[in-house]
Amino acid sequence: MVSLLVMVLAALPLYWAFTKFTCFRRNLKDAKSTGLPYVIQPVFPITLFWIISGKLWLDLMNKALPDSWHKSWSIFLSPDWSWNELYEAHRELGTDTFITVSPVKNMMWTADASVIHQITSRQVAFPKPIKDYKVLDIYGRNVVTTEGPEWRMHRKATAPGFNEKNNSLVFTESVAQAQGMIRKWMDGSDKSSRTLNDIPADCMRVALHIISAMGFGVRLLWPGDVPNTEDKDSGLIHMGDKPVGGHTMSFEKALVTVLDDIFVLMLTPKWLLKIAPLKRAKRAWEAYKNWKLYMEELLEKKVKAELAGEKSLGMDIMGALVKSATDAGQTDQKKSPGQLESNQGKPVLTDENIIGNSFVMLIAGHETTANTIHFSLMELAMNPSAQRNLQKEVRTIFGDSDPKTWDYAYSVNNLLGGMVGAVMSEMLRLMPPVTNIPKSVTANQEQTIVVDGQKHTLPKNLYINFNVVGAQRNPKYWPSKGVSKVSGKSDDLDDFIPERWLKEDAANQIEEDSEEEDFGGFTGKSSSAQLFRPPRGAFLPFSDGPRSCLGRRLAQVELIAVLAVIFQKYSIELAVDEWASDEEVAKMSVPEKLEVYAKAVKNAKEVIRTATSMITLKLIIGPTYIPARLVKKGEERFIQYIDSATTSIRVATMSSSSFLQKMRKAQLEELASDLDLSPNGQKKAELEILIDSFLIQHPELSTDARVAPFYKRRSTTNELSPVKREQVSADVEKVAKVTRRRTIKAADELTNSVDDSDAEPATTRARSALTRTPARALSLAQSVPLPPSPSVVADVLERRSAALVAHVTEIASSTGATEAVESARASLSSLLSIETIILFFEAANLRSEILPDRYAFSIPSLPILNTKQYPVALPDLFLLLTSSFWQPFTLWLATALVVPLAFAYFFNLTARPRSRGAQRFEYQFDPLTFNVAKAIITYAVFSGGATFWGLVDLESVARIRSAAAGGWEGIVGGCAVGALATVYEAIIRK
Repeated sequence: MVSLLVMVLAALPLYWAFTKFTCFRRNLKDAKSTGLPYVIQPVFPITLFWIISGKLWLDLMNKALPDSWHKSWSIFLSPDWSWNELYEAHRELGTDTFITVSPVKNMMWTADASVIHQITSRQVAFPKPIKDYKVLDIYGRNVVTTEGPEWRMHRKATAPGFNEKNNSLVFTESVAQAQGMIRKWMDGSDKSSRTLNDIPADCMRVALHIISAMGFGVRLLWPGDVPNTEDKDSGLIHMGDKPVGGHTMSFEKALVTVLDDIFVLMLTPKWLLKIAPLKRAKRAWEAYKNWKLYMEELLEKKVKAELAGEKSLGMDIMGALVKSATDAGQTDQKKSPGQLESNQGKPVLTDENIIGNSFVMLIAGHETTANTIHFSLMELAMNPSAQRNLQKEVRTIFGDSDPKTWDYAYSVNNLLGGMVGAVMSEMLRLMPPVTNIPKSVTANQEQTIVVDGQKHTLPKNLYINFNVVGAQRNPKYWPSKGVSKVSGKSDDLDDFIPERWLKEDAANQIEEDSEEEDFGGFTGKSSSAQLFRPPRGAFLPFSDGPRSCLGRRLAQVELIAVLAVIFQKYSIELAVDEWASDEEVAKMSVPEKLEVYAKAVKNAKEVIRTATSMITLKLIIGPTYIPARLVKKGEERFIQYIDSATTSIRVATMSSSSFLQKMRKAQLEELASDLDLSPNGQKKAELEILIDSFLIQHPELSTDARVAPFYKRRSTTNELSPVKREQVSADVEKVAKVTRRRTIKAADELTNSVDDSDAEPATTRARSALTRTPARALSLAQSVPLPPSPSVVADVLERRSAALVAHVTEIASSTGATEAVESARASLSSLLSIETIILFFEAANLRSEILPDRYAFSIPSLPILNTKQYPVALPDLFLLLTSSFWQPFTLWLATALVVPLAFAYFFNLTARPRSRGAQRFEYQFDPLTFNVAKAIITYAVFSGGATFWGLVDLESVARIRSAAAGGWEGIVGGCAVGALATVYEAIIRK
């Protein structure tokens, strides 16, 4: 029985390997049949195993192997590869569409707008892979997790809630909530906020407040705010920060906790959540129950209001879902949520469907909007020129009017079609909420697409991913002003430049796509018609096609309203507390301020690149944040001196125009006020730099009589200087040509490889001597072949040797040999390598005992080479099916690795306190403890005869002892080597 079990266990890995190999061959054949480029990778990244452990394996691979061995395919195994690589992976592959082949499944990736549009416009042929979205069914099936007729039912029921009336109310609510966030940030100050470390959390909160009012008719308040009488008239329900009724959490706390623990709720079965002893699981379950109860109570109120014929004046998407829950004309027959009298009317959405749709809309409209607001604020702080343009436009539209009085109909098109809309669109282009959009080919039929004018047939069930980040940075579809000033790349598509969306800047470089769409509900366009419009499929922050985001227009209205309120009277600056205190900043000169602000910008850019996709692309709040300050306009400390967001932030002009230098401070202040620059409290030199920078950035002011002399003097300087430099350069070149030394003809062959620039210029005296030489003597001397001088020969040999060495080095580098040697050296220079070698040595000796070689075949003799017949022996693999192999092997594995590792993990002497309740380990497994534990166990089992209550087989002990080099003492000696290496490394570290 034991032998049979051992045989089955041994056969399982072989069966698994065989099935994977067979599947891989089939997948490779399918990939080749498409005619598309493909990349082979050993793992399919969308599996639970890889999602959980993939980062560990990728880190190990990056450390242990040279990049040339795996980078061509391993980059596609990271869940965030599209964000990490941007468009560069497509650029290196030379294609926008390719397939990754693995032993599990094939996946097609595309950043081609044409291909994306073909797929999104053929919903039936390329459905959404619904099984990947089942985790969002935690409260009920909904418009995101369904397909086919069921999806159309959900879409029809949810679409009416998204209309211009609700958009108008969202605008008003967004203005009010943005004002609440500003009050929190300013905290009573009339100049500047404190350093804000919680901007991401506050952006989440403002979005949560807006969607609560929009989706459920629930008004949430900021600290210190009080309800007003208008809320009651609008139908809004107030939820305080205390639990009411049978709840153990307030509405907002339950909602925030559900969103924070969304992965726990999605991946853990409900029955397990109820009994799980973990604190987080208990918190998630409590929030889940509380929020569901709140939804059921709200749903009941909506049903009663519908039956009573009450009309809500406010936003209420849940109310719209209730209204759509039965056929038209049948709502009066509804007797309870989601139920009807028998044979009366036709139920469309059940209670569970309504709550499920409410929940998924909450997710879709919460994090996406919040992250875009947060990233927009950070980019504007790093790009003061764009921030000033945005402020100027907001001021032009609204002046100093109270945001509460802003009119939606007047405001929305002006904001969406100008700089505010451009900032929003550029931020969504650079950092889309969702980095990849999945699709699939139908299970019952192959589908055809056209790529670069060629037809390609895609196999059934092919998994497809749109690389949203890549498509939105694809140079085929986006206007660029050339080389990036930030990164030095050939285009500036990785840079935040909102002006590219303004049509006069885009200059219609790419043909616009004006195709209309009508999928139900008022969704609006991805960007305003007044802005640059990329081709369909190139801009996907709200997806595309029939399954595009229902709340697109609503999200746009929310974003522009919040940005307009903030930048009407305020500016955003990065905080520099890490490098200088407020007192130190106050004493700094302009160049010093710019230097310290450059450090803040560099840090902010690095932090933004750490964003990761957890449902949406965002920063992980807590360990990484970008500190900033909100300041009243005119109270800025840094951004007024900056005219660009290059990595080396520069002063607009260190020595300002003489036109400005001749003006008195009062005149400069008056001019700054006229230019809307808020010159309060600045010194004369700072005013000169501020105005100079502004005028350089706004050449359209050259016709203004007040500043015309500035542009006149600037143009004069720019015209004269290059001419002078060019003349000087030409003169120098002329002299250099005249004074070149003549080369000796006899040495022509050797000196051809010597650069002419190495020749020394002839002196006037030498030229005079040459002139006085008689022509006949000179001719005779030239006819005599002279040998090259030793110095010339040595020089040529040295150069050729250097060229040869460089060539060999280049070959080694291009083949990866140098990198492989360095990587191998780095990998072997570690404790892990030493321990691995010791274990490998033990295993090699043990293999000859438990898996001996048997005669397999003979290599015949070759008389031509005068060789004899050579017998070949191979390991007897049939022993893998017997206990004679597995018993000693498992004993050795337990004593040499498993048990010592367990001791090394729990008795870890490298722990170092970092903060209260947390530990940081130098090693996950203590190497010293590992070797000590292994030595003790080896002595106890192989010398002391310990059997541990009969678990150790004495025959296996004898076989291992006889196979080990030096017996059990040799194994203990290996432990001593490992322990000494550990102590040696510790001494070096100290």
